[in-house]
Amino acid sequence: MAYFIMNSLVAFFVSASNPNSMRRRWHWGRWIIAGILGVGLLGLPTVTLANAPPPQPLTWFTFDPVPAPLTAVQIIGCEGDACEAPEVLAQYGDCTARECLAPVPPQRNEFTNTYTNELTCRGNTCLWSNHLVVQTPEDPQGLRLLVQSGDRHWVSNVAPVLTSPEVRWNDHYWQVTLTDNALRLDWDEEPGYRRKHPLGDRLFFQRLLLTLVAEGLVLGMGLWRLKGDRPLWIRTWVCFGLMHCVTYPLVWTLPWSLMPFQLLVARLLGISWVAIAVIYAACLYPLRRRATWQLLAVTAGIPILFFLGLIISFLFSYGQRVPISAGLPYGLTLGITEILITGYEAGFLALLSRGRLSLKVAGGLSVAMNSFSLVLGLVW
Repeated sequence: MAYFIMNSLVAFFVSASNPNSMRRRWHWGRWIIAGILGVGLLGLPTVTLANAPPPQPLTWFTFDPVPAPLTAVQIIGCEGDACEAPEVLAQYGDCTARECLAPVPPQRNEFTNTYTNELTCRGNTCLWSNHLVVQTPEDPQGLRLLVQSGDRHWVSNVAPVLTSPEVRWNDHYWQVTLTDNALRLDWDEEPGYRRKHPLGDRLFFQRLLLTLVAEGLVLGMGLWRLKGDRPLWIRTWVCFGLMHCVTYPLVWTLPWSLMPFQLLVARLLGISWVAIAVIYAACLYPLRRRATWQLLAVTAGIPILFFLGLIISFLFSYGQRVPISAGLPYGLTLGITEILITGYEAGFLALLSRGRLSLKVAGGLSVAMNSFSLVLGLVW
């Protein structure tokens, strides 16, 4: 579907240079069908969200520092500061310490299709796909953690469960502080681990401006060293802007989507930008020697691809409200993404330069641009 719509745009702008051919070959029915399908599909994300199950309450535990190796963790419900009538609410790993309690069998929530006593741990974070809410006098009034690392174990204090309305039905965040002889469990007022982008959404455009300025300076210096003429400068700068329409969203979404504890919809959105970049390059290939305005016009199809990717992501992630624990470290995902983008931008510049920039030269420019912007972004 996405390739069909973008191919229609390519066919239109290719034929636009030949009016006679355009009148003979262009079929307005393709535009009408694509328009009807596009308008209909744009409403699917809203329908999907409206009919999805309610968000699953989650409890996050952030360790500082994390014991290595993290063998087992038990979440224990307690009555009073002395933890009378202890009850295992969730467990990770095989707890073999003498103080470990017998784990409870898996408890499946048929409505949300999750296990309410499932606990998963990755890195310095553990996620419980539930949270403790005091609704009756029989419910546990406090939480305690038992952490095992090899043949050592720690038992935390009993932390009272908060019952204020603003936190009762939202995700809960706990800070776990570990020392040689003690384990401290405290309510985290400013969680260090959020299911948001590590740089924050509000920095999207600030980082975009930083990327364009940094890489633009490197590109300008490269063209000056190559002694490029005016047409080469214009064509290259246009390509520079076009390629960032897909590479910048890709570097912003893909590394974070491949990390642990990400929702399926976020993971699919990150992968969808890879598909968008591939489709965009395939659609520009027939226009690689065409006029610059035709390249600009085809780029207008990127929002269509984005909305299609958004719709597909929502459809395939319907009802999946618990983050996926599997993932890669942020440094590794960032490195993989930077390699992919460096190669993509090198091919992009070489392909659309009308033979003025070889792949070797374009590759050198791409490596220099991305290296400089990456270092600048890490130290800024």
